[in-house]
Formats: sequence, structure tokens, C-alpha cells
Amino acid sequence: MQHGLRDAVPTRTLIRLLADAAGYAGEVLEADPPSAKSPGVDWIAADLTHTTEVLGWAPRYDLAASAEATWVHALTTV
Repeated sequence: MQHGLRDAVPTRTLIRLLADAAGYAGEVLEADPPSAKSPGVDWIAADLTHTTEVLGWAPRYDLAASAEATWVHALTTV
């Protein structure tokens, strides 16, 4: 996604945004226990300070628009 936030976002927030983009209005359930690949990872964050300073790059989309664009791209390329 072309998105970066200074503040951490709960993983469940991103999953809900992807579910919304997919048109899924049902409940999103969390599995217990967490995956062995990423135990305890319940948030996502990106610090783009260096990228912005060096390259002058900044995200073009907010998190919701980025999730929707990712979903649409996945639908059109699979």
C-alpha cells in the first residue's frame, strides 16, 4: 500500500477496512492463538520521515482509500 502513518494502527482496523472494501459487512473474528509467524503483532506502523526528507515522497492516500485501492487491484489482477 502506498500509505504510511506516524501513529500505530491496530491490525484489526486494517482488516476491517479491507473487509469494508470487499463489501463484507459481517463480523471479523480474531483467531486465538496468534499465528506462529507473528505472535503478539497487533498493530501496524510506518515511519516515513526519512523517505519524505530524502526523496520528498509522501503517501497519496489515507488508510481507508489505500485499503480499498489494494482490494480493487487484487480483484483486477487475480
